[in-house]
Formats: sequence, C-alpha cells, structure tokens
Amino acid sequence: MRLIELFFLLLKSDRLSTREIAQHFNVSVKTIQRDLDKLTVLGIPVIIHRGINGGVEIEKTYSLKKGVLNNNEFNFAMLALYIGNHLVKNDIFENLIKKILLVSGEKAKSEIKDFEKYIVLDITDKKLDLEGNFHSEIIYCIKYKKVIEVYIDSNVYMVNPIKYVLKDNGLHLYAKLDDRFILIPINKIKTINVKDQVFNEELTDYINNKANIEIL
Repeated sequence: MRLIELFFLLLKSDRLSTREIAQHFNVSVKTIQRDLDKLTVLGIPVIIHRGINGGVEIEKTYSLKKGVLNNNEFNFAMLALYIGNHLVKNDIFENLIKKILLVSGEKAKSEIKDFEKYIVLDITDKKLDLEGNFHSEIIYCIKYKKVIEVYIDSNVYMVNPIKYVLKDNGLHLYAKLDDRFILIPINKIKTINVKDQVFNEELTDYINNKANIEIL
C-alpha cells in the first residue's frame, strides 16, 4: 500500500528529498530508497537528483498506462474500479479513479465514457458500506475465527462467521448456526457482539455448499 501511495505522492509533487518522503510515511530513509528501487523495477521512471538541490521525482511525461500496464490490463483495471465505485458506498474507488484520470489523461476519460455508454450495473439497490458500523469487526472475526452474536429484529443468533458473499440482491454473511449453514442479509443485522470464544473446525466453503445453505 505504501508503494502505491509513494507513487501518487511523487506524481503530484515537485521534487522531494528522500528525507521528506521518509518523514511523510514515518519510515527510515533506507526504507524509502528500497521503495524507490521497487518502483524502478516496475518500470516507473524515477529520477534521483544528487547534490545540495537534489531530490526524487517521476519523469514529467510519464503515463501510467504506458509505464505499468498493457492496453488490456489498463482496460480491465479501469472496469474493475468502475464496477467497484458503483457497488461500494465509501469513496475509495472514486478517489482511485480520479488519481488515474490525473496521470493517464484522455485514455482513462475515454474508458469511463464508454463504460457509462455501454454498461448498466443493476446489481444491488443499496451500495455497500464496508467501512461503517460493524463490518471491520466481522472481517476480524472471519480472519481469527471468533464467534459472534448477531442481532436481527428481536432475535439473537450465535454464529461462526465464514465469509462475506455478494449476491445480486446485496451483501450477505455466510456463517454456521448450530449444525446449519446460513446466509444472513447484511441489511437485516442491527448490531453484533464479538465473543471471546474461538471456533477451530474447518468450515465448508460457500461454493461447495450452496445446496445446503438456508437464508435467515
């Protein structure tokens, strides 16, 4: 993630010293020097000026499309961002698109116009808010196999969370409730409570278990 942020920092800035960059990211100068080497390996024209007035910059004529991605990769990357921006409520995808428009110019603008002209996204009525409310807690519990209490209306369910599942009618939590595998529509959940209890059993993957899953 820091590598991407460093890339965009250099694109939007005039010449910066490695010390200034290190202070910006709160890391050592040596760490930044290694990051600059990685950008160079990726084909990004990082220019390092030596001396008193030295510093680091990216070649002014640099194009993201020409430097990192071939034409098909660029098109698919823009399509993925376009779809993500229509699915997710938070502005991360919109900000990424703006940054790519900044460095890729007319090609990116043309791609977005084509998507708007030829693609209709009718996937879910409500955008997903993956940063708000309890989503970070659910992801934590999925990762570390923590049991959670899920509050829906006046009912409380103690479940083992397995994965998020995006269906055409919205986002769901795939979980195990007692001996049943269930899908819980996220928009029905009022709140959750993370328990100290950890589950160690290997739970059946969603794709291989679709026929046995109930929608709560």
